Amino acid sequence: MDTTFPFSPVARRSAPAPVTPPLQRLAPHAVLPLRLPRGARIAVSAGRLWLTETGDLDDHFLGAGECHVVRRGGQVLLEGDSARLAEFEVTLPRRLGGP
Repeated sequence: MDTTFPFSPVARRSAPAPVTPPLQRLAPHAVLPLRLPRGARIAVSAGRLWLTETGDLDDHFLGAGECHVVRRGGQVLLEGDSARLAEFEVTLPRRLGGP
């Protein structure tokens, strides 16, 4: 009988893994309403988002590698604006407990 272990049974201390915001996914033409504080950051890593913010007369189109910082707190609408899944993350400002 083989009693070898593929890992060391001794627990080792290591630095904690960095906390990263979870990646969100939005299907093409799907709409996601969010209530975000001023200073929240929306960063797109794949696909394209159409973003509308309460009180802002401009619409914003964000592609992979682009981001938007919420200027006013309130309602933000995101819509998947490409033929493929949009991937993005939302980071809250530090003063509200974000990273």
